Amino acid sequence: MEPKPSSERRSQQIRPAGITALPVEILARCFFFLPEELFGRLSILHVSRTWRTTAFSFPETWSVIRISQGDPSAHLFLNLVLLNTASYPVDFHFTSSAMLGTSSEDMSLVVAEHLERFRSIAWTASPMDAMPLETEAPFLEHVSGRILFPIASRFLGGVPGRLRSLELDRLCLPRRCPALATLRHLKSSVYARESGFLHMLFDICPQLESLDLGMMIKDPAFQPRGPAPQSLRRLRLEIIDCGSDPRNDANCKDLYSLCRSWRLGPLLQSLELVTFSLTVTDMYLSLILDGADSLAVLTDSRTCITARHTGGKNRTKCLRSHVPGDVSKIAKSLAASTLADLRSLAITSDVFRRFTSEGGVLPALTHLHLIVNRGQWVPARSDAPPWTHLYALAQMPQLEAVDIDVRHSEDALDNTRWLPALPNAAHAQSLLATLAAGLTHHVTVSIRGFPPDVAGAVSLPL
Repeated sequence: MEPKPSSERRSQQIRPAGITALPVEILARCFFFLPEELFGRLSILHVSRTWRTTAFSFPETWSVIRISQGDPSAHLFLNLVLLNTASYPVDFHFTSSAMLGTSSEDMSLVVAEHLERFRSIAWTASPMDAMPLETEAPFLEHVSGRILFPIASRFLGGVPGRLRSLELDRLCLPRRCPALATLRHLKSSVYARESGFLHMLFDICPQLESLDLGMMIKDPAFQPRGPAPQSLRRLRLEIIDCGSDPRNDANCKDLYSLCRSWRLGPLLQSLELVTFSLTVTDMYLSLILDGADSLAVLTDSRTCITARHTGGKNRTKCLRSHVPGDVSKIAKSLAASTLADLRSLAITSDVFRRFTSEGGVLPALTHLHLIVNRGQWVPARSDAPPWTHLYALAQMPQLEAVDIDVRHSEDALDNTRWLPALPNAAHAQSLLATLAAGLTHHVTVSIRGFPPDVAGAVSLPL
């Protein structure tokens, strides 16, 4: 009988036979499990001639290329791969860490030379302020990143292709650009001196579905002219230069007027208007509250007013600012608004207090989420209970649930007001007594945020 080979000898016999016998299609498929980083995949070229031939024979191996490692020869390796992999479309990512070794100019020249190969370009390295993207790119669908150069009429060969998404640091439009006619998503910042023909945006991009613009433009002559495409589903506009400018009110009104002039279509699902300092007015609220059945009014370090329309269309409209708004003005405008259909409301306690004092009514409200920010459980005057505004719950006949979320600091004191950082048992007992007196029918109440020792020391009213 012939002796069996040892396990070591057996492995030496099987290993080369297995590699040699492996079909190249399976070997190429294995390459997909390698990291997408360019230098990680380049390592397979040095294993053997078979591996190198297989890697270049199956261009899908290079369908995603990421360059995030600093190497002065990165652009040369990218050029090598693109020259040897036929015409398969490539998703290309060039990140900031790669700039430790490769210059933006060298890499941009390689990208421009092989533009017809790319399906997407994500450029998050140093700003690209010059790249001759004037050759046709039949595969290109997405371009994003720190791209500052103005778009020319010959952009992507001056012909419509597959471009769907464009996200740039700055936008400067030509009078005519056929390559943008297929654009569905646009995100960028625009500045008055560099906006070009921004006022013709909707003529240049007639199929937009999503638009996100940060604008430093006050002159209506430079702003996009309406009407907006009826295909528009998501719109975000931000005035990014208001600051403490005394013309803040005018800027907000301009943003309101701009939206009105665009005659936004029925397909719009999401609207967000952002300013540095939000001046809430009745006309502003009328823009977002029309038919809303859910509303969130949050004021703390920033202001955010979000209305949702879930009746078949599921639309969201939002006003947002980077600094706190005037609580009194917000509450007064809310009280003057028509909220007859509102069924759900999330609101900070200080706004709700002023809303009720202004005579605001919520006849259809079923769910109230009250957010009590730091210090708002302390009465404004020593002789006034802090929860008196909850008596207004008796005027909400459809109310089914109340959620009260008490938020506090872990510090011993609020250094700005010298208020207790944690609500105590007296605050909790006062809240429960007010709820018991204010609720005239069965309502599910949930209270969160009181420390465990406080909750254990409170007696529930019968």
